[in-house]
Amino acid sequence: MVKKRIAAICGVCILALGAAGIVFASEPGSDADPLISKSYIDSVLLPKIYSYIDDAVAKIKPSEEQNAQDTFEVVNVGDGKTVIASAGTEMILRMGNASVIGSARGGIADVTGGYDLADKADVPSNHLLIVPLDDGRGVIISDDGDAILMIKGGYEIKE
Repeated sequence: MVKKRIAAICGVCILALGAAGIVFASEPGSDADPLISKSYIDSVLLPKIYSYIDDAVAKIKPSEEQNAQDTFEVVNVGDGKTVIASAGTEMILRMGNASVIGSARGGIADVTGGYDLADKADVPSNHLLIVPLDDGRGVIISDDGDAILMIKGGYEIKE
């Protein structure tokens, strides 16, 4: 009886070692045991990745509407009229005379001169001005004639 038990234990051990050999014989990720099949990558993963990339690139590309805002517009403004600009709007006075419309929070940045133009300050010709906030800042054209401004960004002309 002891011989039968020893024979049974040896048989189980041999089967266990054989099974372990089969399991460990193929290395994970090899051709015998792939982690992901090539057809799954080609038919499922790659289309998802390409779609994700296309969506991300479409968000980065500027639209035609954004391109229109990236160029200066030449604007003729009559005497006595005001130009109220949106935040981030850039302006250059090309002809005529104008003064700054500031707010309680400050004036308009004169990027060319490197200083802030306070409320009622004269706008220098051919200087790049940037309106920092959307709080009613802009320029008023003097009563001695029309003016020509180059404007990039949002603005509104008022009487």
